[in-house]
Amino acid sequence: MELLFPQKIFDEVVNERARQLNLGRTSESDDNNTKADFIKYIEYQEGRAYFGSIDDARSCFIKIAALAVAAIQTLDRKKESINE
Repeated sequence: MELLFPQKIFDEVVNERARQLNLGRTSESDDNNTKADFIKYIEYQEGRAYFGSIDDARSCFIKIAALAVAAIQTLDRKKESINE
């Protein structure tokens, strides 16, 4: 199956998510966040992207993608715990 975006971008998002986990933002800590919390974190990065250089904006968008992954993982875990 052909990727919809270059592998390099996917790898950067995966690496950013790993960096977040290494900073202690684990599943357990993520699960303490609400949807609104994740939106707030993403909005913060959006603001940095808006006012930053092209390189800064790109870095922020990688972080936003990784934050979205964390939010999706959290929502999936919360849904699974409800269905148990």
